[in-house]
Amino acid sequence: MPRFVPFLASLCVLVLAAALTLPAEARYRQYLFPPLADSDIAMLQETAQKRFESGKPGDVYEWNNPETGNKGKVFFLNAYEQDGRKCHDVAHRIEIKNETDPYVIKAASCMMEDGMVKWQF
Repeated sequence: MPRFVPFLASLCVLVLAAALTLPAEARYRQYLFPPLADSDIAMLQETAQKRFESGKPGDVYEWNNPETGNKGKVFFLNAYEQDGRKCHDVAHRIEIKNETDPYVIKAASCMMEDGMVKWQF
């Protein structure tokens, strides 16, 4: 059974306490995707960023990191516009080498004016 990490669950007391001492990227790695290497995170972000413009509900894109053995899929769930920006709700299914249960993490993402995608977990 996948482990679901919804947005509100990621804001537990431990995360809030650590938020004062850790930079944003460290919080992202440590609490949302604890077993991922920097190269895994880069692949996940690159996969989602590259497909953002063309992605539509129902699309699934995969990434695979031969360096760590970790892999995942990015599912585009729905598309909408918010404050004039193109947005998607997505789910990330992440399989960690030597772990039996995948992580499933839902997020909202919107394209910013600078062309970068901003994520909200």
